[in-house]
Amino acid sequence: MKRVRFILAVGVCMAVIISTFLYHGTQAATIVSAASGNWNSTSTWVGGVVPGAGDDVFIQSGHTVTLTQNEACNDLNINQDATFGVASLGVNTLQVSGKLRGYTGSAPGTSTNTVQNGSLLSTSGSGKIKFIGSTRTILTSGEWGNNPQAWDVEFAPTAGQTLTIQTGFKARNVTVSSGTVTSSNTDFRPDGAAAGAGTLTIKTGATLQFSAGSVAIKRIATAGATSHFGTLTVESGATLDFSGTSSPTIGASTFVFTGTVSYSGAGAQTLASKVVIQAAPTLLPTQI
Repeated sequence: MKRVRFILAVGVCMAVIISTFLYHGTQAATIVSAASGNWNSTSTWVGGVVPGAGDDVFIQSGHTVTLTQNEACNDLNINQDATFGVASLGVNTLQVSGKLRGYTGSAPGTSTNTVQNGSLLSTSGSGKIKFIGSTRTILTSGEWGNNPQAWDVEFAPTAGQTLTIQTGFKARNVTVSSGTVTSSNTDFRPDGAAAGAGTLTIKTGATLQFSAGSVAIKRIATAGATSHFGTLTVESGATLDFSGTSSPTIGASTFVFTGTVSYSGAGAQTLASKVVIQAAPTLLPTQI
């Protein structure tokens, strides 16, 4: 009987040790850049540790970290000093399961909403940041702003989950491929760096919602002859929803509506109005 008790005691101790190891092994580590280099190179990171999918990454001032293959992390923090950090994606995808944040000073630094143009770079139509996972805020007020321009983004939360944006936002090509993305900010810019360039696409089953009043979805903040982006697409089974109390402004060259555009806010809403434009937009008839 004593022998049985001893074996059981050893078994319990081993279980505790293993579970403790697994628990600590799954905690996010903070990985800080040491120099410019490839993401998957040990020499790029302090301590020689390449970031994993659950780690929080900091790209320090003056460092350019380049993806040579698809990678993943939890939070992505990019220095926004005058000599800023750069995440260069090329044709690759960086999956982010946490948030995107700008900061000044040495990591972890001070959060900033002044974002340097060029701090995120990707090849148009292929390289991108892809936000995945469960309900959370991915852009927190005071931690990001309506820059940079030369990158693509895909919002792909798990079905039934919601990603929240509290800041102004800009990217070249924007895709909402699943779940719900909701923005409480009035400034949302698909910007391909020239009039008529840049896209916003809401895929089947996905929802993009704006809760603020007077939302402006256009390439640059001030309306004018060059403030429109390229194509706004709402696919069949997709929803673009405006739940604010003021009518939105959308500046695009081409509108492709085969899904649903809804105005769920209280009070009168303007579906469309005549404005002075350089060239008439293309509206492909669908259900609105």
